[in-house]
Amino acid sequence: MPAATLFATRASRIQTFHRRKKLHAGLQTDQVGQLTLLQGKNKK
Repeated sequence: MPAATLFATRASRIQTFHRRKKLHAGLQTDQVGQLTLLQGKNKK
């Protein structure tokens, strides 16, 4: 795999981690699961 592709993949994973961390700050693990479940139901 080319180095540029690896860097882009890693950068997107880091960005996703920080976005989710900001979104779910202060929630317990089970609460995050419930939130994700409800968001999936709302999309339908």
